[in-house]
Amino acid sequence: MTKMDSVALAAVQQAFEKAEPRLAAALAKHGVSSPQDLPPELAQRIFAEALMQTAVQHFPTAQLDALAHGWKAFAHPRFFPAFERVRKQLAAPFDAFAMATGMDPAVVLAGFGLPVAPFDRKSPRILAEPRNNIDVAADTFSKWKTAYVGYSPCDVPFYMLVTDCVLSAFEQIAARSELKEIKGLLERSGSVEGARPARRFQHGLILLPREPDDRISTIFLNNPNPREGSVGLYAGWSVNGLRDGAPNNGFVPVPVQFLRAALDDPQTAMWLWKPVGVRITVN
Repeated sequence: MTKMDSVALAAVQQAFEKAEPRLAAALAKHGVSSPQDLPPELAQRIFAEALMQTAVQHFPTAQLDALAHGWKAFAHPRFFPAFERVRKQLAAPFDAFAMATGMDPAVVLAGFGLPVAPFDRKSPRILAEPRNNIDVAADTFSKWKTAYVGYSPCDVPFYMLVTDCVLSAFEQIAARSELKEIKGLLERSGSVEGARPARRFQHGLILLPREPDDRISTIFLNNPNPREGSVGLYAGWSVNGLRDGAPNNGFVPVPVQFLRAALDDPQTAMWLWKPVGVRITVN
């Protein structure tokens, strides 16, 4: 059993135990005692409704839209095969600023809830409207198999900060005027002092929540200093459907570090629906 299998199974089992009386009552209305005695689509709908109603009653702080999307993704026949292939790919070392590529990462990220679409490798542009639907992701990436997985940092409720050296990134954010907006985001969102690594050139990803009135642009500091790393903030904003503050008309490829963080910690996938506080992953 994979890590994601065990996490998903534990979460579903806990929810199912609380939902079982409600599910039994719903099945009884249809004159059966087991979901196997019903057509698959009807059984899935009854099961999902029982789980959602139970979540409302027993887990009042649950993000119901995220739970609903996650349960649907786990049940999709494309999700876990793609998850396993991506997990194996990410077992090997990768560049700190590598970009997610191809159908499998797109399916996994759409399953987690991030709207994605193919992003042209040759001319930097999005090739379709980003969606967080697994079937749509699979269909569009079947046409552009080697495309980057693109998303809009203007449309999501969080920022991604990527670096190849977490330790020097904090030092540079504190000292460099061109990174002052990142400094403000960190100060506003909460302390990450305990997350600083002891050695240099450990790669890292910091996720920061957006606030409605933010007007923060994408920033990339390409630092050639051999003792300091580079820093990239994926940011932007959208007003009345018009994207601003990000390159390529508001679209960029998804960093592999974000894909890795979502695979390693399902709470990161939940966080992206309603970001609160800072999340940091050091590789």
